Amino acid sequence: MPEQNTPTTVHLARDKRSVTLEYAGGETARLEATNLRAACRCAWCTKARIMGEAQNPAADITLATLEPLGNRAIHISFSDGHRTGVFPWDYLRSLAPETLPR
Repeated sequence: MPEQNTPTTVHLARDKRSVTLEYAGGETARLEATNLRAACRCAWCTKARIMGEAQNPAADITLATLEPLGNRAIHISFSDGHRTGVFPWDYLRSLAPETLPR
């Protein structure tokens, strides 16, 4: 895993609707809870997308918990009760619409 994809800091917004990742190169990426929930790669969500049964997350969904998984990923639980999402740092970086200089 390229080190530039591993954030140096992870900030959960006060309203828990987004997370901001800061990188050593001076960039930041902000990811919305709705986008993260829609991009979950757990087996259930992946199967639902393949079967054309994926549902749009509620507009008011929030990030319930963020837990590091070693130095390669983060486990995210959502306010809708979904808690099987493991998000590798590379995947999160790829989900960021753009990275912004600090």
